[in-house]
Amino acid sequence: MVNEKSTKKPTDYPISFVASPQIQVCGRVYSWKDENGNVHFSDKNNPEHEEVATLFPAYVWMYIPIAGEPESQDPAGQSKYFPPRVYKSSETPAERLLKTFDRVTLLELIMPYLDALADELRPLIEGLREETRQLKSKCKEIDANILSWKDRAKKLQKESDKFESKYREAVRSLGKASTKSTDIRLSAEYRTMQAKYQMDIDSLQLHNDQMAQEMKRLKS
Repeated sequence: MVNEKSTKKPTDYPISFVASPQIQVCGRVYSWKDENGNVHFSDKNNPEHEEVATLFPAYVWMYIPIAGEPESQDPAGQSKYFPPRVYKSSETPAERLLKTFDRVTLLELIMPYLDALADELRPLIEGLREETRQLKSKCKEIDANILSWKDRAKKLQKESDKFESKYREAVRSLGKASTKSTDIRLSAEYRTMQAKYQMDIDSLQLHNDQMAQEMKRLKS
């Protein structure tokens, strides 16, 4: 709505928005008549009177002075037409409003939250990785110990076989009995050898059992 009674002129500014006629309402406004038949306009809903939605364009004038020109040459009254703020459109207000915003993907919206979550989880993940490395190192150490004990067991078995072979040869050379009929386990020499290595054999078996239990625990 334009108030034609206003006489204000923006002569104090090089670029000015219209003050005369003074703009009170423009765009989509409501109009109604009072008891005397006078038409009134407002941008607010007045339920006491019959309302008609009307589009009012805003007519304004602007003055952009040229450098060096005196203000007395202000061409006051030269009007410029500005289109109304509300257009007739089949789109809903929400659709028109969304056009004014930048289009972003869902990933761009949640990325800050994902970064914050990653910062919280990073120390926990690093701790789990370090624990995993320690467990792998311990498993390798246990595997190395098992291989070492297996090698030792093989050496003991070779020494036992070597002793048994020498004992049989000694028995044959003395002519006491044939090799097949001789029970080496009943001889004093075998019992001496067995007593010598029994502690190593028992220790090997104990460590082997412990290693097997530890490997089972780590794999579980």
